[in-house]
Amino acid sequence: MYALGLGPTRPGVDPGQPFTTNPQQIVNSPVEVTANGTPTQVLFAGGFPGAVDGYQVLFRLPPATATGDARLQITAAFIPGPEVKIPVK
Repeated sequence: MYALGLGPTRPGVDPGQPFTTNPQQIVNSPVEVTANGTPTQVLFAGGFPGAVDGYQVLFRLPPATATGDARLQITAAFIPGPEVKIPVK
């Protein structure tokens, strides 16, 4: 998932500068993703290389996720973002 505004990273970049490939810029705050209200396994949350304030969040849907539209929500630093829908096959 591509997200905006997840906050500072470590080791970090200067404000307004793009994220680097090496070293990877890992989100400093806790990041959680839910699918239909059920927590997922977050595999990675960090700055998207070359982007300014754009982040990549990799996660694994729970095995019991039904096919059809799934409601996803990212929470970063305990602040929930808006829900989005994705198709699940």
